[in-house]
Amino acid sequence: MNKNLGRQTLKPVDGAIQIRIAVDLPKGWKVNPLGNVDYWINESSEKPLFPKETPRYGQLPADRTTWTLKLPVKEGSGGELVIGVEFPYCQAGGEGVCRVGSVAWRLDLRLDASAKGNELTLEHKVAVPKIFQMDALDR
Repeated sequence: MNKNLGRQTLKPVDGAIQIRIAVDLPKGWKVNPLGNVDYWINESSEKPLFPKETPRYGQLPADRTTWTLKLPVKEGSGGELVIGVEFPYCQAGGEGVCRVGSVAWRLDLRLDASAKGNELTLEHKVAVPKIFQMDALDR
């Protein structure tokens, strides 16, 4: 699933910004702690936001549904970004269905010393097919 957030403006603090990723799973579901939660960042800008040494992909802890990336940025930079996360999730309990979720946010990120905050929250609410919803299984 892709989400377009349009232009966003952040204030760098100590040369960095924070991106908070929050995945809202339905009742009775959890991130599978045995799987990999992966993130990636793609830039398409003439003035890249991030120094070359900043990782553009990596793994996040699989024991939660909220993650924060602290990313160093270059002054006077900004442009188009796609930030994505892929996560395995399962029904609670040991014998439930497991699925892999994926979401990407597209945004035009600008840096401005007068902006209100240095953290951007990217949210995604996971919808599972009715057949896998807990109330459907009780019937």
